[in-house]
Amino acid sequence: MVCAKKTDEQKVDLLWKFISLKMEEVVLGLAYKINNSDYIGWSKQMDVFTKNLVNHTYWANLKKNANYRLPA
Repeated sequence: MVCAKKTDEQKVDLLWKFISLKMEEVVLGLAYKINNSDYIGWSKQMDVFTKNLVNHTYWANLKKNANYRLPA
């Protein structure tokens, strides 16, 4: 994005255009509004959300597989 010489507002707009529906649902649940010109803030928040979603998926799959029993 730096090479493309985009403004912070344009970067945030592009970030919103390319997030998944799952990420969009998480972002819409934010208790506070990050300014649309704060690309660094949005980027850091998206990193946190991504790590949380990956971690949640991992543990949900692990839990699901732990409950699986082979037929006798």
